Amino acid sequence: MNFKEKILSVIAEAPRDFLTLLRALEIGNTRFERDALSAALDELVRQGELVISAKKKYALPSQLGLRRGTLRGNERGFAFFIDDEEGAPVLFIPHKSLHGALHGDAVLARRVETLRSDDEGEIVGVLRRANETVVGTYRRPGLVEPDERRLGTRILIRGRESLPARERDKVVVRVTRFFNDGERLPEGVVTRVLGSERDKGVDMLSVAASHGFSLEFEDDVLAEAAAVSAEAEPTDEQRAGRLDLTGETIFTIDGAYSKDFDDAVSIESLAAGRGWRLGVHIADVSEYVCEGGALDQEARIRGTSVYPVGTVVPMLPESLSNGICSLNEGVVRLTLSVFMTVSPDGRIANDGVYRSFIRSRRRLVYDDVSAALNDPSGPEAAALADLMPDLLEMDAAARALAGERARRGGIDMEIAEASFTLDEKGRAVDVRPRVQGRADAMIEQFMLAANETVAEMCCYAEMPILYRVHEQPEEGKLRSFTEFCSNLGIPIRGAREEIHPGQLADVLTRAEEKGLRPLVSRIMLRAMSKARYSEKNMGHFGLSLRNYCHFTSPIRRYPDLYTHRVLKLLLDGKAEEAERYGTVVHELGVSCSECERRAMEAERDADDVKKAEYISRYLGECYDGVISGITETGIFVEIPANTVEGMIRIQELPYRCLSDPEHYRANFPGRDRTVRLGDAMRVVIVGADCRIGKVEMVPDEEWFKEVSHGKQ
Repeated sequence: MNFKEKILSVIAEAPRDFLTLLRALEIGNTRFERDALSAALDELVRQGELVISAKKKYALPSQLGLRRGTLRGNERGFAFFIDDEEGAPVLFIPHKSLHGALHGDAVLARRVETLRSDDEGEIVGVLRRANETVVGTYRRPGLVEPDERRLGTRILIRGRESLPARERDKVVVRVTRFFNDGERLPEGVVTRVLGSERDKGVDMLSVAASHGFSLEFEDDVLAEAAAVSAEAEPTDEQRAGRLDLTGETIFTIDGAYSKDFDDAVSIESLAAGRGWRLGVHIADVSEYVCEGGALDQEARIRGTSVYPVGTVVPMLPESLSNGICSLNEGVVRLTLSVFMTVSPDGRIANDGVYRSFIRSRRRLVYDDVSAALNDPSGPEAAALADLMPDLLEMDAAARALAGERARRGGIDMEIAEASFTLDEKGRAVDVRPRVQGRADAMIEQFMLAANETVAEMCCYAEMPILYRVHEQPEEGKLRSFTEFCSNLGIPIRGAREEIHPGQLADVLTRAEEKGLRPLVSRIMLRAMSKARYSEKNMGHFGLSLRNYCHFTSPIRRYPDLYTHRVLKLLLDGKAEEAERYGTVVHELGVSCSECERRAMEAERDADDVKKAEYISRYLGECYDGVISGITETGIFVEIPANTVEGMIRIQELPYRCLSDPEHYRANFPGRDRTVRLGDAMRVVIVGADCRIGKVEMVPDEEWFKEVSHGKQ
């Protein structure tokens, strides 16, 4: 038991003042010991582990009827208190009881008995402010309206260091002063002006900035990037000792608008039907991003590149990511090459991992390759005639890998992504589901195989890499998902005690037969644990793999860059030098997982903003939708034709509605109608807030008439 734990244990018996606590701890009464206790108590109070009572005694929050948690704000001014232990809203906090606390803050709260409700509370202290940086729209005189409406306040701009801004400029604000009386506005300074809210791309930059991603690189980072990317190609010294693959047929396949290429592929068909020798060649970014340098430190802080619609906030400066580190067509680049034998039935054997250098023969595009594979006699195939033999062999190898993955029980949830068409001003003029082409699926299989091979190699050698782990679903979430599937007539087959991914893959197959695969995939994803990075190899449940890591995207993911560093020590016979990473790998896994989470949220929010922008042109229009979510406050409906999701607010419905989220349904007693997740519902678009990406809907009146007469 450490010192702080001992303090908490003693105070758990009864609240104590400083002197009483000093005696109870039996630690002496010297100045050094008093100062140590005082410092420990101050930190415990800051963390919310302890509070000071009116009688100046230290107590646990629970001893004073207080609870620790997080505030979830509402744009109407009130909030809900989310208890840390329960993870769910437990108290309603009216505006007058917030006392200056804002959405996202870590707070202490207590229940207040009122005539209205037994579940009302008030905030008694803010433990940690969540909004020290705010993105919003500048309004004269000197006010900023945050994009995050749930903050429920504006920011007053004060301070000589504040940058000048104009009406309707999107700005980044550093909040310099919060108030606890709930009457005065928080104060801050403008640290960056992103541009007018009407300018192209500013909305996407605003989303990235609101999630804490830096939009610019510091001068020392840019200077280091310029220095290491000055050469057009690697020097003879850098090529020395590497495997020369410049004479091999190697090429990249990426999206039409991609600018950084960190993976290339090659293939050789083996004699007598023994399968293929597959090569995956990854840009050796670690050769240019030196450990501990300005580039490395910045990349580690960012953790990942972020891709809001139509733009990118890169992990590395463009001079590297689009230049010397990118496997551009026709130039020599340093790589790490993984060679694998893929058997006709899709099993993988490691043929070796090497330091290498390549010259990409061609920069291919997913859509063109998919079209060529779908029609080998078509114009796209003719344009790729010299590479078609390799592409056809790759397609066969990928199908073999996919077949083995399916036999192993890997889960392919196929969550629908949106594909946007933007006009010259960056506005969304079309949105539709993104369709994964044959080439996309092929490259995905090759990258999975390379990641698995490297992870297995490093695991066997006990190298301290970051594994990509995905644990089994939590029991409660799995139970809820099982009930949901049973209600759909798709019960999970086999034992429930320790679920196997193959059982869930089987559910998706049967859901597809019923036309319910997108819905079941969505709910399954919610039931799943979140994949993360860890120094412990706990396997990947979704892929049904014992060993898995991220290795194939070092330009845009820091864990991949780190894996390259550790792997190269193994390749160079210096595995013992990797021991120094043992003390930092856990912390690195936590920080990279958090960066990835923020990036995913930023990209999702960016999609929502563009979807709202698109659908705002069709207010009053009617669409066929599918119920995608049911909560206490509303019904969510997704339009399959364009992936736009909106909310039907229960309190604003003209019909009485009783939601039952636990059983994925809502009842309309006056209409004698019950709707469930996955049900079709025709809706009318009634509102779209392009700033925050929220769409409002109502059920179509004719839809109610039809279902009430049994027409649906």
